[in-house]
Formats: sequence, C-alpha cells, structure tokens
Amino acid sequence: MNLKVVFYSVGKLTKFLGALMGIPCVLSLVYRESDFLPLAISTAVTLLAGYLIERFCSRARDEEIRHREAFAIVSLGWIVVAFFGTIPFLLAGTFSSFIDAYFETMSGFTTTGA
Repeated sequence: MNLKVVFYSVGKLTKFLGALMGIPCVLSLVYRESDFLPLAISTAVTLLAGYLIERFCSRARDEEIRHREAFAIVSLGWIVVAFFGTIPFLLAGTFSSFIDAYFETMSGFTTTGA
C-alpha cells in the first residue's frame, strides 16, 4: 500500500473541510456571534494541517489510487474529519471532554444523532 497516496488524499480532504468550516466562520462574523474566534481558529488549524499533509506527500499527486488505498483513504478520512470537527466544540467550551466532542462530531457528520 502506498501511504503517501493515502495521506495526500486525506490532506486534500482536510483542506476541503477547512474551507467548509470557513462558511460558519464568515457568517458568525457577519452576524456578530460570540463564536467567531473558536471558528476562526478551527478553520485556520484545519486548513493549515490539510495543506501541510498534502504538501508533505505532494509527490504522490500523480500516482494511481488502488483498492487498498481507497479503503484506507475512506477509513482514515472519517477519523481525521471527525478529529478536526471537534476543535470548534472544544474551543467554544460546548463540550469539556474530547470524547464527547468527538462522538458528537462523528454523529453530526454521519447524521446518526440521537
């Protein structure tokens, strides 16, 4: 399995998540919400992490994604996206525990909330 291909794709996915996190960040600024700073920090951290991961593995850009890599990208992608999705919850103080924030984030992304 080519791990550089896996991490390159996960880096792109993380950057995409960071860009999507920018939408509520901008809206919270427009509507003068109190959660702007946690959202801005979360967006910046997610974008930076995605950029660094993608940049570190940039030589894998033109390589082929086989079945093994595809399964690893999807599995690791869910874990990484949920991890970065916990940052706004933790910074805003919505949840005091990482486990609670991670569970709620994964629940939200998979739409399996209670």
